[in-house]
Amino acid sequence: MVRTPGRVKQFVSTRFYYKPSLNKMIIRVAGVNRRSEKVREINDMVKEAKEKGKAPAKVAHEMCVKAGKTVNGVCPIEEFRKFLRDAMKQTVHKVE
Repeated sequence: MVRTPGRVKQFVSTRFYYKPSLNKMIIRVAGVNRRSEKVREINDMVKEAKEKGKAPAKVAHEMCVKAGKTVNGVCPIEEFRKFLRDAMKQTVHKVE
């Protein structure tokens, strides 16, 4: 397993930060293993889809354009997240 690089240097070995892409606060604890076998399998599925030209982000953007939700050719992040969730469900199957 890969351990996270660097040191968490905040109160009680925990880092709090706002992540705009998720629109929420994130809590990161020092020394957390962030690469399980399930995560690696999901990453491989996404990589295979990307190699076939069906990367989830690209598919999500195409879905947004097709739905007419773009503003000046750009899909708003709230809409993009909805379409990306659907695209990921199509790309990634259940990992056990």
